[in-house]
Amino acid sequence: MPTPVKMPRLGESVAEGTIGGWLKKEGDWVERDESLAEIITDKINAELPSPVEGQLVKILVQTDETVPVGTDIALIEADASTPAEPAPEPVPAAQSTSAAPAPHANYANGRAESKHEEERQRISPLARRLAREHDLDLNTIPGTGTGGRVRKEDILAYLSQRQTTPLPPAAPVPLVPAAHVVSYVPGADEEVLTPSRMRLAIAEHMVRSMHTSPHATAMVEVDMTNIAKWLEKHKEEFKKRNSYSISFVPFVIKAVCDGLRQFPILNSSWTPENKIVLKKRINMGVAVATEEGLVVPTIYDADEFAIAGLTRKLSEVAQRARANKLTLQDSINTDY
Repeated sequence: MPTPVKMPRLGESVAEGTIGGWLKKEGDWVERDESLAEIITDKINAELPSPVEGQLVKILVQTDETVPVGTDIALIEADASTPAEPAPEPVPAAQSTSAAPAPHANYANGRAESKHEEERQRISPLARRLAREHDLDLNTIPGTGTGGRVRKEDILAYLSQRQTTPLPPAAPVPLVPAAHVVSYVPGADEEVLTPSRMRLAIAEHMVRSMHTSPHATAMVEVDMTNIAKWLEKHKEEFKKRNSYSISFVPFVIKAVCDGLRQFPILNSSWTPENKIVLKKRINMGVAVATEEGLVVPTIYDADEFAIAGLTRKLSEVAQRARANKLTLQDSINTDY
């Protein structure tokens, strides 16, 4: 029986993931822990390792599709001895339509329209939630997925277009249907960029957080003079000895860890069932700026490290993040 490969949980607050791309194709032989696909969330990009050795017999979730954590995304036959022939490429719709006779045009068109509507109804939970939050009619949003399927990217693009396009007068000019919204035309001194999937996910989650989380700001001044003097005196020597630099960040992490040990209720989260989940481990998410956007890899059990150990861990995860080599083990394990 084939072994299912599931969408991994890349953090406690991450409920779904997007297939950024498959690194193997159907019929390929894969080794255990060999990278199968790139998984994208709003917090991290990571390569998914194969849980077993065997043949990739079926890809269940395609590139750019977003599915909940735990969903089967592929099947691997662990007992397969030789790679099988890859699945034949599907015949394009245009070719199949021209080859098949259609004696009853109205009936054929009706079936095509019905199938098109069925495809559009396969909308991801994330897209439905976004539509509810912004009071959108999914039937009026043009979809770019298979069969016109509306994806979260379509909703974000529609919201962006609605914000940048002024609404027409209520009367006497009739409203233009959303399905016929004209794309933004840049001026001579403007350039339109297509954001990466990570940036789209970040934008979506920032918008969602405004609706689901209370926002508050607290500011406390801390005198870092002594640490600044220590760094000025020892940072060059530290870098020569360890081949990586030390900054204020490990001192801040150490202070946060000490604070969480003293006040463990701060290391908790609220559940939909109105319960409080108290975390036993102190895993610290650290923001790292990359060319693709801000990612948040994890330093696990950060409270067990001294300043030198935290500095080393920071250097390691930052280098992997900037080289786009983060793994599932680097995924965020705390809310931020």
